[in-house]
Amino acid sequence: MNLDTSRYYKIIAKHSGKCLDVLGKSHTDFTPIVQHDFRNGENQQWKLIPAGDGYYSIAARHSNKLLNIIGGDKGEAIIQFEQRDWDSQKWQLIPDQDKYFFIANKKSGLYLTVPASHAGNCVVVIQYEKTDGDNQRWEILEPSVNLSPSIESSRSGKRVKCDECEREIEVTDKEANRVHELKGDFSFDPLPYNSEHFENIDIGWFNFPKVLCEACGNFYFK
Repeated sequence: MNLDTSRYYKIIAKHSGKCLDVLGKSHTDFTPIVQHDFRNGENQQWKLIPAGDGYYSIAARHSNKLLNIIGGDKGEAIIQFEQRDWDSQKWQLIPDQDKYFFIANKKSGLYLTVPASHAGNCVVVIQYEKTDGDNQRWEILEPSVNLSPSIESSRSGKRVKCDECEREIEVTDKEANRVHELKGDFSFDPLPYNSEHFENIDIGWFNFPKVLCEACGNFYFK
């Protein structure tokens, strides 16, 4: 596949057909990356930026922030974070069968993974050792403007509940898209990693102390 690094792409999990998504369209650092039905949102469109030695940084269109690992352990969540020259923000696209890729992080050597092959919306994407599963295979495609129906602007201001994740949604005129209101308890169980890290998220920000190593970009939890 010849990637045009000036264009944006959607990145789709083979097992579920869902795409990488910045949760709640947040612009905030530390916001988890999830899989979700494609709705042509800019938080679901990604630019692949050459980062040297065959690696890419992967930037969200709406925030211009990069896919970033929190630490080096398997099972840890993928987040977005401001652009730094860190190995934790560099990814290798490894061609596999047909049109799919494995996507491996330079710092950890672990692979972009949908845990336990969950097929639902709002499942947090993690890094994990290679298992050769379809939940680690990704297709990279240019978005199509008519892949999913938009919400009519006449519904602006109405609040509905997501069929998949039960979160409240506000319909706005802006882009006639759905905006998630993320408040209160926000658990991702059952998932094969320490879910307590993802409780009590408010507007995409993790409500527990974080220490950032400026030198390497690693995040520590206390």
